[in-house]
Amino acid sequence: HHPPLLTWDTFCCLPAARKQNAPVKLGAVSPIQMILDVENLPPCPSRTQCPECRQFIMTETFTSVSSVTWLVCVMTALIGCVAGCCLIPFCLDSFKSTTHRCPKCRTSISTIKKL
Repeated sequence: HHPPLLTWDTFCCLPAARKQNAPVKLGAVSPIQMILDVENLPPCPSRTQCPECRQFIMTETFTSVSSVTWLVCVMTALIGCVAGCCLIPFCLDSFKSTTHRCPKCRTSISTIKKL
């Protein structure tokens, strides 16, 4: 008997079973994994150990404009979408960098860049 495979859905608090419309028992708790390799954190809040204060925490995440955001904006403008459509990348987190921060000591733990 093998343990269930962990997916990004597990890390992002959305059990894969719910996406597949499988029945979920009330009161069932999703497995929460501690990620100690801070260079491989997913783009959502995750349980890890802060390398600065050494506390076990759930990271805070926030997004910021990155070079990918600007690149998609310029490329969209170059193909003729200058009537405001080129600003869409600034509204979507998928075109931004994600930073994980410790909620206790406020140290930046990891930044996930798109390029």
